[in-house]
Amino acid sequence: MNSPRSGEAASGTSRYFPAMGGADAIGSRTVQILHRLTDGTHIAVWQLCLDSRDAAAQLYDWMHSKPERWDFWGRLSFRIGAEASGPLILAAAMSDEQERRATERERREREKSQARLASTITLYLFTPTKKRPYLGLERGNESDPFFVMKFDEKWERDRVSDWLAYQEGKFAEMERIFREFGQLALERHILAGMRATERESKLRGISAGGRRPLRFWRGE
Repeated sequence: MNSPRSGEAASGTSRYFPAMGGADAIGSRTVQILHRLTDGTHIAVWQLCLDSRDAAAQLYDWMHSKPERWDFWGRLSFRIGAEASGPLILAAAMSDEQERRATERERREREKSQARLASTITLYLFTPTKKRPYLGLERGNESDPFFVMKFDEKWERDRVSDWLAYQEGKFAEMERIFREFGQLALERHILAGMRATERESKLRGISAGGRRPLRFWRGE
């Protein structure tokens, strides 16, 4: 008969519970399923000796986190023997570990994706029915634009977007201006940049003229 390590005897009604023995002379650890007897003592119905203390601790922690399976493992080991039940228990442990790793990979990928989205600012154009057309700058991880600029006419919005569409590398700086100085300061910044580019394009002879001088402009 065996006694579990101090503090590892399970509470509750289960007659079976996992335990981990101390290290032997060469440092191996034994993970067990113990059967609680009526006299308060315990007997091992299944055990596995592992050379790695970390591996033993990992297996024990997994088994200890599954109290709903203790009776099943114990009865299985008691009835068909430890050699037959062992592969089934370890297969379940491996399956759960693979699922845990897959979940962890998915979590990391989601975090990476969110980080990429958070660093991306996109220009959107909006033409709502019976409302003023507008443009917006929006971070990829947000559901609404942080900056909205409205216009009386669609061509006015498009005139600004002809320039703004090629300023992606400056969107983060524009957000900083908006956060620090407000809506009006960023609108003035955008309009000043657009008008300066329109003047330069006209001097270079590459202006489209009309209401949208930068209509065919493709940035610098």
